[in-house]
Amino acid sequence: MKRLRLVNAWLATCALLLLAACGSDSEQPQPTTDPATRQILEQQEVLTGAADTTFALVLRSGDEPWQATVDNGETAEGESPWCTATVANTGETSTVQIHVTRNPEMGWRRAQLTLTQGEWHYVVTLRQHFAPQLRLRSTHIDVATDSTNAYVFVTANQEHTVTVPAEASWLKVESRMAEKWGGPTRPYATFIYRLRCEPNRGLGRAAELTIAAPGAVPVSVTVHQGPRTLRGQEEMRVDKPGELGTLLGSDPRKWRELRSLKLSGQLNDADMQALRTLLCPEVSWRWTNAEGNVVSTHHGIPLNLQQVDLGECSLVTCGTYAEKAIGTTLDAYVSRKPDALADGAFSITRTPLQRVVLPRGLTAIGHRAFHLCLELSEVGFPASVRSVGSYAFFNCPKLSQIHIPADSQLETLGDEAFHTGARLDEISYPATLQTGPDQGFKGNFMARRIHVKWLVPPALGRFGVNKTSVLCVPRGTAALYRAAPGWNRASEIVEE
Repeated sequence: MKRLRLVNAWLATCALLLLAACGSDSEQPQPTTDPATRQILEQQEVLTGAADTTFALVLRSGDEPWQATVDNGETAEGESPWCTATVANTGETSTVQIHVTRNPEMGWRRAQLTLTQGEWHYVVTLRQHFAPQLRLRSTHIDVATDSTNAYVFVTANQEHTVTVPAEASWLKVESRMAEKWGGPTRPYATFIYRLRCEPNRGLGRAAELTIAAPGAVPVSVTVHQGPRTLRGQEEMRVDKPGELGTLLGSDPRKWRELRSLKLSGQLNDADMQALRTLLCPEVSWRWTNAEGNVVSTHHGIPLNLQQVDLGECSLVTCGTYAEKAIGTTLDAYVSRKPDALADGAFSITRTPLQRVVLPRGLTAIGHRAFHLCLELSEVGFPASVRSVGSYAFFNCPKLSQIHIPADSQLETLGDEAFHTGARLDEISYPATLQTGPDQGFKGNFMARRIHVKWLVPPALGRFGVNKTSVLCVPRGTAALYRAAPGWNRASEIVEE
C-alpha cells in the first residue's frame, strides 16, 4: 500500500507540473492573431499562381521591429528580384507586404522568406507556379527546293497540338520525338517534329504552322520552301504585300541566271527590299541544314538582274524583308507614303540594272533614288509622277533615255535631278512643271532634243540650254524663246 501511495503521489506531481506548463504556454504571446498568417507560419510554405501577386502577413508588434529578408536564389546580373518583402511597423501590428512578379519561366520558382523579431524566427518557402507556355527554337525555317524533311523544335510545359493549314497540301507532320519530362523540378520538355515536304517545282512557297496548348499563348512557325532555279526571264505576281521574298526563296544560287523580271501586284517595303537584294552585284549566303545544327557561309555569289518592269505594280508602305540567310550591304528600304519610291531606292553600289519601268500609279521619286546606277540606260516615267527628288538620277553615265509622257503631271524637280553625267537623246518637260530662277529643271539641258510645253518661257538662272541642243517649243512661241536668255542658246528652236 505504501508503494501504491508513493506512485499516486508521483503521478499527481507530474500532472500538476504538466498543467503548470500548459498554463505557461497558453499565456506565451503568439506572433500573430491573424488566422491566415498563423497557417502560413505553421506550414512554413506559400504557394502562389503564375500571375503578378501581392499578399500580406499580419504580425503582432513588440519591443523590437520585425525584420523580413528574401532569398531569391540565383539571379542573372542586373536582373531585379522577382520576390520582395517590405515591413510596416505601426501600433500593435506589423504588416509584411510580399510582392511576387509574373513568372515568365517554364517551371516553378522558389524563394525563401525569413522573418525575425527578438527570439522569434520563421523561415517560409514561397513557391510560384508556372504558366502554360510554348517556345520555339526558330520561328522561320528554310527548306531546300528538293528537300523532303523539315524539323520544328518546340519546348512546352503542356501537351499541345501542331496544325498545318489545309492549303499547304505539300507539307504534313510525319512524327514527333520528345525528351523525358523533368518531373517537379523541370516540368517541361523539348519536342522535335519531323515534317514531310514535297519537292517544289515552282516558285517559293510558305506555310504557317500553329502550335497551341490549353491556357498557353499560341505560337506559329513559318516553313519556307525555296523555288526552282529562276530562268533568264521571269514574271511574278505578288498576291499579298510582302510575298516577293517567299517567291524568291532564301538560296541566291537559284537567282544567278535571272536577267529580266516583271512584277505585278502590290509591293510593300519588304518586297522592295527583296527586289533591291536581287539587284545587288553579289551577295553572301548562310546555309543551314534541315536539323538546324550545321551552318556554313558562302561569300561573293554573283547576280546579274538587268531589267525590271514594275509597270503593273502599286506601292504600299510598311513591311520588313527578313531573309537572314542572305547578306548584303544595303540599308533598310523605308517609304514615307504609298505610290512613292523611297530615298535611295535603287542607289545600289555597282548594280547591273540597265532598264526599269516604274509603277503606273507612281506619284513621287525620292532623293537619290537612282544615284550612281552606272549601267542604267533607260527609264520611263508614268504620267502620274508629280515630283522627282534632288539628285534622283545623278551620275548615271549611261542613261540616254528618260521617257516623260505628253500627259505628264510632273510639277517639281529637285536640284540636279537629271544631272546624269551623260547626254540624253531627248527629254520632255510638261507645262505642269513649276519653275523659277532658283528651281526647276536643274538637271539635263544637254539633251540632243529638248521638248518644252510652256507657252511663256520660264526665267532661267545660272543654267541654260546647251548650244548643241535642238529646242522644241509649242507652236507660235518660237519667237519668245529666241528672245529669252538661256533658251536662246539652243542651236535650233523649232515649233511643234
